[in-house]
Amino acid sequence: MIKMKRGFTLIELLVVVVIIGILAAIAYPMYAKAIERNRSIEAMVVLKRFKDMQSISSAVSPEKVIRSLNKAKSEFADAVAITSNTGNLSAYPDGQVRINNYDYIFSNEPNSLLADNIIAIKNTGKFKGYALFIKNGIHYCMDNESIGGDLACEEVFGGEPDGTHGGWIIYKLH
Repeated sequence: MIKMKRGFTLIELLVVVVIIGILAAIAYPMYAKAIERNRSIEAMVVLKRFKDMQSISSAVSPEKVIRSLNKAKSEFADAVAITSNTGNLSAYPDGQVRINNYDYIFSNEPNSLLADNIIAIKNTGKFKGYALFIKNGIHYCMDNESIGGDLACEEVFGGEPDGTHGGWIIYKLH
């Protein structure tokens, strides 16, 4: 008697493909949030470096620190001067610095948290438009629903609302 080799039926293969698809659909959002958290940590490290550079000499303004970064290629190899307001995220002037997916700008906003501070604004991707900054050693995140990206501060970072500024909601990060 000849034994026939038995393979998988079409239904069995379809069930496996559907299960893999469901698992991927569940895992992808968590993966995207983890990637965004890692990128934001990099941005916070750069912000901390800006603050350290600023504190070396109290005579150096944050704006001068940012403008000098384009010359400091040994510190930030991928730093480039911003020559246009890519993404129309804000009305900040040209001449600031872009490193990876963040625009680092000097804020002269009247808000006590933002005044004379350096802010990192995410300029691309799913979470486009959120901003990070540090004030008195505390990390903050700002979201604006009108920009069109997903809200990152609460969804990705789990921040607690700490106030508002214009259309922005300011979150204190843990």
